[in-house]
Amino acid sequence: GPVPFHSRRVGNGLQISSPVLPARQALEAFGDSITRAASLAGVNLPVPVLTLQETNWLVGVRQRLQLDLDLRPVDPLPTLALTLEITPAGLAISQQGGPRPATVEPSAAGRGPRLIWPLQPGAENHLELRCWRWSPLGLGGLLVAVVLMVTLLLQRIRLLLGFGPPQLPA
Repeated sequence: GPVPFHSRRVGNGLQISSPVLPARQALEAFGDSITRAASLAGVNLPVPVLTLQETNWLVGVRQRLQLDLDLRPVDPLPTLALTLEITPAGLAISQQGGPRPATVEPSAAGRGPRLIWPLQPGAENHLELRCWRWSPLGLGGLLVAVVLMVTLLLQRIRLLLGFGPPQLPA
């Protein structure tokens, strides 16, 4: 179903937010919100390009997110400020974008760091994020494999030293 967006006035601006969503659903919701906002403002914007690539490496997941927003049809006005905020954002995110760069700032509300990307009306806006997320299940499996290998190695050393296979006490 449709994502329930929440809006509230912040100073002279309007903040539109959504609950925490899975990545794919968040991208769809973001694209829909841009399209709806443009239609409400009477601006015909090209469809935003939003891509997410995830590669699972057993011990972690590598993610690459690309956002392309063509805001050339939007006239730059002195009082118009558009910003995209992603919370929580990992501090290990590497990003590149333009025409204005994104920044990662600590959150005052204790919800984790947040990525802030100021959008430039009248220009093509591009943001690319790359991050690595460790998998607890994958790390646990790797740890079990290492412990098993050490145990087998110690047992092999014991056999080579002449102590024989382990036995129950008599």
